[in-house]
Amino acid sequence: MQFQFEHPLLLFLLWLVPAIALLLAAAFRRSERRLENFVSAAMRARLSPPRGRGRFAAQLALLALALGLVLIAMARPRWGMRDERVFQRGRDLVIAVDVSQSMLARDVHPTRLHRAKADLTDLLRELRGDRAAIIAFRSKAVQVCPLTTDYAFLEYALDALSPESAPRGETDIGDAIDKAVAAFETDSGSHRAMILISDGEDLAGSAIAAAERAKDRGVAIFTVGLGDAGGSRIPSSGTNDFLKFQGADVVTRLENETLIKLAEITGGAYVPVGVGNVRLGTLYKDHLRKLASIDNEEAIQRRAIERFQVFLLPAVLALFAIAFLSRGRMPMRARPAPWQPLPGAIRGSPANPKMTAGRGSAAAGCLAFLLALGCAPASMAADETGQVAGAASDPVPASNAPAPAAAVAPARQGRDAARRAQELYALGRYEESAKMYLDALSSSSLRLQEDFLFNAACALYKAGSYEAAADRFKELVSRSDNGIAPNANYNMGCALFQAADKMPQGTNAEADASVRLEALEKAGRAFQQSLRRKPDFAAAKRNLAVVADAAPGARERLRTARLMARYGNMPPARIAGELLRNQRSVLEQLETALTNAGPSRIGQFESIAALQKENAEIIHPLRAGLLNAVQSQASQPGATQAVANIQLHLDALGNVMLDASSALRDLDESAAGPAADAQKGAFLLWRMIADYAELIREDILLQSNALAQTRAFLTNAPPAAGAAALGTDLAEARALTGLFSERFALAFPSNAVAGAAGAPGAAQESPGATNEPPMTPEKREKILALARDAENEQVAAVNAMSSTNLPAAIPHESKALDLLLEIEKLLPRDQNQDQQQNQDQKQDQDQQQNQDQQKNQEKDKKEDGGQDQDKQDSKQESKPEPEQEQQPEQPQPKPEPEKNGD
Repeated sequence: MQFQFEHPLLLFLLWLVPAIALLLAAAFRRSERRLENFVSAAMRARLSPPRGRGRFAAQLALLALALGLVLIAMARPRWGMRDERVFQRGRDLVIAVDVSQSMLARDVHPTRLHRAKADLTDLLRELRGDRAAIIAFRSKAVQVCPLTTDYAFLEYALDALSPESAPRGETDIGDAIDKAVAAFETDSGSHRAMILISDGEDLAGSAIAAAERAKDRGVAIFTVGLGDAGGSRIPSSGTNDFLKFQGADVVTRLENETLIKLAEITGGAYVPVGVGNVRLGTLYKDHLRKLASIDNEEAIQRRAIERFQVFLLPAVLALFAIAFLSRGRMPMRARPAPWQPLPGAIRGSPANPKMTAGRGSAAAGCLAFLLALGCAPASMAADETGQVAGAASDPVPASNAPAPAAAVAPARQGRDAARRAQELYALGRYEESAKMYLDALSSSSLRLQEDFLFNAACALYKAGSYEAAADRFKELVSRSDNGIAPNANYNMGCALFQAADKMPQGTNAEADASVRLEALEKAGRAFQQSLRRKPDFAAAKRNLAVVADAAPGARERLRTARLMARYGNMPPARIAGELLRNQRSVLEQLETALTNAGPSRIGQFESIAALQKENAEIIHPLRAGLLNAVQSQASQPGATQAVANIQLHLDALGNVMLDASSALRDLDESAAGPAADAQKGAFLLWRMIADYAELIREDILLQSNALAQTRAFLTNAPPAAGAAALGTDLAEARALTGLFSERFALAFPSNAVAGAAGAPGAAQESPGATNEPPMTPEKREKILALARDAENEQVAAVNAMSSTNLPAAIPHESKALDLLLEIEKLLPRDQNQDQQQNQDQKQDQDQQQNQDQQKNQEKDKKEDGGQDQDKQDSKQESKPEPEQEQQPEQPQPKPEPEKNGD
């Protein structure tokens, strides 16, 4: 067994234990001799408890033992081994470095790129358990290192960065932001941040839109600007000259505005390094270290077992034994009771007692003094120990109201009204106090009006009128130009957060969620304004973090509410139909984008990616509709299992759609694969829950496509080997015809009464819901007979195709199509069906217009004959500069107003 100590040097102090024991023994003998010389034994028995040498020796031995055991426990003895689960906490940081040609400018020694790598090395040395990833970007972002805690590998990857680390072309900061957001392993959380190091030149112009997307994902961007705003020339690679365009030197400048906007949009910060000497280690200390941390890594380590308890417990018992071996105490005389402060004290020390206070009464006097100070008028500063609701405690804005005086005099204006308001505040009558403070405004000076308005807002907050309190604090911020503004902003943020947290639930969930999110965002901005005016405001920093944690959940609730408002009352079958139509639209637009070789292809891929993601979100209301459907059909056999299977299918379908959306954002042409798989999955899902009316419409569409393909195949006279590929739509149409017969028979039993749908979530159809006469037995049998005939014709067409006799298949296909159309005419129609068809026609028209517009854009692009360049650094002089917004002058601070405590 291996025996070891965490702090072995402490064991050298054990030699002090016998030395202390000897010193105490010598002191005991000396005191005994002096006491014998000073007083007789009889008098000593009356003055003090008896002193026994045996008792002292036992106490001394126990003390030496306790000291020795404590020293051994402090050395942290360990023996034995065991496995422990160790978690490493940290944050996720993605570092994006601009490696474009302009980063080789020498306005920062030796170059901008070398300075960025040196500063990032300094930043990496500050990380403690944080994971980091590195992305290099020019025209496209490339991830050179994934999220890892291997800082040595991070430094190696950072040192290898060069202009060749990313594809050449126009600098696209937006793609770097999208790649950074995609590099995180989680989609939400306040532990994620991005560090963007660049000169701010965004030639692609997509940075602001990408920052908005990063804000929606809850990722803060901290930007670092390198370079001289006055401009610097770019060295030409391979020569000693500078890069030229049309005979003139190319000049690159630091674009502060772009980097500042990116930081402001996402709630990050901008570090203007410029050409100065600023170390990025301060960025971690001032900003990144304040982000929330999570458990990044988990490991099993074999560690020695702590055994300090084995020595500490006997030491404590020895100390207790020393106390029990005490000589005892003399009989105590009666002590006077401590005094109490007189009632009615407002501020300062309490009234003096009539009797002399002992040690206990002195403690009570100190306590009473502190309580009296707590009742005195508070300063203008807000309560910096308050927390937003949801943190440790509710924020209680500071009020200037003192404790009530002994006598309450009636007063209704000016300072008298303010005193009355203070009394009402102390009594807990906050609404009356707020009204009295507001009444005192009209007859008071400007300096006192700010005090009264502040106190009125505090009273409204205590009364639970959070929105009214926020309005008063906002009014105070707009009219105040002194030190009260940071506290007013802070209290306004607390009031807005409480208003969002305690907002009553209304009938419109979407409107409620929108109002809550707006209140949260206003609260965050209020805390930010407070920190701008008072950067060391600790309570504002804590509450800003609470708001930042609550904002993503509020955005998610708003998104869910909007989806439920749109699809909540729609039958699951119709939702599945819209899901299928949207996915088909995604594939059609993707086919058009794949044929586009121009610059507009990037925008097409991004819009298709957004459409794919929106389509994936439709799965949430579809899932809710299916759960409601199974509850209403729980009595049917197999309904629960059917919905369970559909739920599994929904999960898989959603993952495939999200994969397709991610690939589209990365401009990956392979996104067509998962998009096509998503269409197949959407079709299978739709087929499981569609009602008979939707089945017959899809059946007609597939049968029409199959007939058109067969005729086109014969007209173009291709080789007979390709005939087998034509039967796909025809076989699917045949399956839908059989499925239609089953669903129709279940919806209209033989007694012509509409029953339950054939699948969970199918839309209910009944004769009473249509614009036509009820279904009769004769009409029902005719529809079923036509369906059987159509299926037989489809079987005959499939058999003819299998034998590659395409001319023989066309009559059967045409006959089947006519029968299906006849069935559709006989089916009852309702207003929902007509509206659905109108929506489908509108979507087809919009899609055709989009395709025509894309073709026109491609045509215009070809006529213009625009040429792509490796880097647009040569066009810096012709690049439009954003108009500088005039900044308002900062108000000069005024002396703190007089407090209204009198």
